[in-house]
Amino acid sequence: MSESVYTLTLNGPGKNALGSDLLNRFRASLKEAGGRPLLLTGSDGCFSAGLHLKEVATLDAPAMGAFLGLLEDAVTELLHYPGPTVAAVNGHAIAGGAVLARCCDVAVCTPNPRVRVGLNEVANGLRFPPRTLQALLTRIPRQHHFEVLLGAQLHSPQDAARLGLVDLLDEDVLAVAQTRLAVLAPLTRPTPMPPPRPTC
Repeated sequence: MSESVYTLTLNGPGKNALGSDLLNRFRASLKEAGGRPLLLTGSDGCFSAGLHLKEVATLDAPAMGAFLGLLEDAVTELLHYPGPTVAAVNGHAIAGGAVLARCCDVAVCTPNPRVRVGLNEVANGLRFPPRTLQALLTRIPRQHHFEVLLGAQLHSPQDAARLGLVDLLDEDVLAVAQTRLAVLAPLTRPTPMPPPRPTC
């Protein structure tokens, strides 16, 4: 892969569960990447199994608010990252893991039938934080919102591709992700338009 590409590998306990430490390292890596083409993947044959539930279980209300703010910041920064982004979904991408994959411009997933991809927050009695929900509503095809967001199931890679949770499947996830990133790398993103000002 070109030296200009920045590879960000999710790496943490609980199958790369998204705890405070991993999320802080993730945000620092995005900053370090500095707009270079970004390849996002997971360590040890897993993308990410979602939130670090053991940590979440220890949080009181103020700490939970701070944690969700950290998660929202990580999602927002990935969604608005100034360079092209491709997720190499090399294993389970569940809940927050699926969110990160879908916030990339392209998500390439292994076709391994044992892998599961999905947003099961509602099934676990959790609400999507507002910025995360908005990101998902814009990235997942409208006709699949009910099945993906409220159905709250974990899907095979084939169903994940049908529903728009990932874009394509390939046995050689990293190679195909790198190829897609090479296509996107020369392109520049338009400058985001500022939000409209409210009028009376």
